[in-house]
Amino acid sequence: LSRATVGPTPHDDDELKYIIHSMIRTIMSENRKQMFEIETKEDPILSQIIRFLNTKWPHKPSAELNKFFQIRDEIIYEDGILLFGDRIIVPSNLQKLILNSLHEGHMGISKTLARARKIFYWPNMSSAIENFIKSCIVCLQNRPKNPHEPMIPTEIPNLPWSKLAMDILEYQNKYYLVTIDYFSKWIELYKIKNKTITEVRKVCVLMFATHGYPTEIISDNNPFGSREFIEFLSENDIKLTTSSPHYPKGHALAESAVKICKTILRKAAMSGQDPYTLLFHYRNTEIPALGYSPSQLLFKGTPGQNYYQNCGPSSQHT
Repeated sequence: LSRATVGPTPHDDDELKYIIHSMIRTIMSENRKQMFEIETKEDPILSQIIRFLNTKWPHKPSAELNKFFQIRDEIIYEDGILLFGDRIIVPSNLQKLILNSLHEGHMGISKTLARARKIFYWPNMSSAIENFIKSCIVCLQNRPKNPHEPMIPTEIPNLPWSKLAMDILEYQNKYYLVTIDYFSKWIELYKIKNKTITEVRKVCVLMFATHGYPTEIISDNNPFGSREFIEFLSENDIKLTTSSPHYPKGHALAESAVKICKTILRKAAMSGQDPYTLLFHYRNTEIPALGYSPSQLLFKGTPGQNYYQNCGPSSQHT
């Protein structure tokens, strides 16, 4: 839905109504939509806006209405929801709920803002998000020590899931196989019984059945350099490239994925959340440098677009 298509009289355009209706249904469940409808009508400011859209805006709006007055030509009321262009205007009573939903995955300020600005609007939303995240105890205690550490450039393949990096994460006496796709930065996190290549191979069979066979895997030598794993990959025409312990940059992407997964596990333990809920949010949050989320790049769409519906991701890997 382009803002350029939103004019002062959109209610006569059946096609636009259908687009708006579909967009709202994609973003929120029926229960959440009904909540928005009720709160929008009862909101002291938004209820006035609905009235002005049907009649006429005042020449000198109140201070509370001024920011909405400045964007009045891009506001429409359709299907019980107020929209600013293609963004849903959030009633004041639901803003805390949306802040919690936006930050459910404990993403940082920039990623959360990028996600919010595509879907929601209310005056001073950016500062509200920033203050909310700055006060999050889980995020404060898991803040990276070197947040400005430069990224090591890596060669990006032309296709998703064609080149992977793998490593084993040990956290609280448990082992996890971490896999990241070079193209999309999609991460797979599987708990394994031990660090043997037999366990690694079991997970690979499951991942390859889901996403297909890659052409290359980057890993360190142990345990991935074993004859059993090399033969398994060779049978499926997969090249194995092992990084030298004297040249850690060759394994930089895998190490980055391990750090992300370790942070996810720590935050999940502190917040009492399922770690795969946090992984779900990572996969469906735009990576600023790429302009897309991992799920968009891997699946060429947005499988996690129903971000705020009353259903969560499954925990199938646990």
